[in-house]
Amino acid sequence: AEKQRIEYIDLIKGITIVLVMYYHCPVPEDNHAMMMLSYTRIPTYVFLSGLFFSTYDSFKQFVVKKNESIHHTLVFFVAFALITLPLHYNGLNLNEFKSFVYDIVVNGSIERLNGPIWFLEMLVWLSLFSYAIDTLLKDKTKVLKASLCIIISLIAFTLNDIVSQYEYNSFLAILFIYNIKLPAALIFLPTFYIPHLFRTQILCYHKPRLLYTGLPITLIVLYLCADSTIIHSICKYNISYPRFFIGQFAGIYSIFVIGYVIKRLPFFSFVGRYSIIVLGTHMLVKQFFIFYLNITDPYILFAILVVTAPICILVIKQYFPHFTAQKDLLKLSPDGKLKISFKD
Repeated sequence: AEKQRIEYIDLIKGITIVLVMYYHCPVPEDNHAMMMLSYTRIPTYVFLSGLFFSTYDSFKQFVVKKNESIHHTLVFFVAFALITLPLHYNGLNLNEFKSFVYDIVVNGSIERLNGPIWFLEMLVWLSLFSYAIDTLLKDKTKVLKASLCIIISLIAFTLNDIVSQYEYNSFLAILFIYNIKLPAALIFLPTFYIPHLFRTQILCYHKPRLLYTGLPITLIVLYLCADSTIIHSICKYNISYPRFFIGQFAGIYSIFVIGYVIKRLPFFSFVGRYSIIVLGTHMLVKQFFIFYLNITDPYILFAILVVTAPICILVIKQYFPHFTAQKDLLKLSPDGKLKISFKD
């Protein structure tokens, strides 16, 4: 059963990361299907990240484990983007380089180097908040914790609405929305923390008929909620909070049922298992083909990303496993000492 669960989770991750690549090509967004997908891609990825967020015995253990799964990977893909900068921006003239440096150093916009890593920045915050809730509300009920997350998310969503009334180049917008990803993390807190709370119930649920029955209902709900495209990386929502909250969980449910039914598709399951590598490399691949080979057709670009994703996975997994959450770099010994190890 455990193997089966992992297989369908990998498939869901694979479907999600392929949808992310499809969105980044970019494809036209002025149709209802793309609007529905905007409620599905990132929320599902957040949900899965929360589903496998662990409870830690100490803050030191938490820091070590999160360094392995998020921080090392974030730093690696920023460094990788810096090294390959001339490749995916066709040399970069001096003015463009100054603009990059200014954005990174002054504005803190490290995702300017590699757009999709904003998601890893957000995961840092989500992990910190979740650890804090686990620690401070250790003896409280799951319902109370989930309710608190929803209240925090609602407040953040409302405040984000107020901040977004300013022009996006204002100090407030630059600080809160573009750079530190704090609003995004707070808004997504229930999406991350609730599956963490109910992990056992979610992974051990085995009533497929009930799941299938709910699918048409959730697809209708998703269709009704999705009346505009939302952009999670800059917290651009032109909807009410109830519609956002209900719509994203309808999207997550739909993807989960599809994964649960199919169980495994070799390509999707493979890229799903190593989705963090695909997340950190696909935009760099896309930029290379745009700037050097002048390929701009979104569907051709998408096909290229699909073909190159397994290649990127095999290369990165082979040569940089300790920096992409495939193998542990830091290890905590029984006596509490921290060790760096490049051994398997």
